[in-house]
Amino acid sequence: MSGRDIFLKTKRYHLVVLSAVLALLSLGTPIQQFVSIGRYQHYAIAIGLFSLGYIAQALYSWKEIGRWARISYFATGFFFMSVSVIFYLNPWLDYKVAVPTEEHDRFRNLLVAVYLVLSLALTCVWLKLAHEDNKARQREKLMAAGKAMLDANKT
Repeated sequence: MSGRDIFLKTKRYHLVVLSAVLALLSLGTPIQQFVSIGRYQHYAIAIGLFSLGYIAQALYSWKEIGRWARISYFATGFFFMSVSVIFYLNPWLDYKVAVPTEEHDRFRNLLVAVYLVLSLALTCVWLKLAHEDNKARQREKLMAAGKAMLDANKT
């Protein structure tokens, strides 16, 4: 398999990988030297860049991907974007930034519960995508086998 074949087969993930690289680069950049932000806000920027990759990939590949791939990409992008927004708007989530209060602890526990449920739902969406992709591959194999049998019978 040539490099071009690999490049074309992974076309559905190029913008996601690019955004992951940008997110890692942003984590390695000492942003706090230029702007006064907390550690969780720095994480929020990286997570936000990563989430944009999923959304951009869904939009860019709209015609080439199926319904469940679109749903998976958008759901993942919005999931990580919501994490990014929560981290950016609530730097007190880091115990080193603010004195913990009872209200903050309740909100933190609520966030953990909500994101646990959302991550389970997101997992189900990706499992449905995997199932649909597997069914499509099996259909293609059956079609190819049927065509091969018809061609063999013609000769």
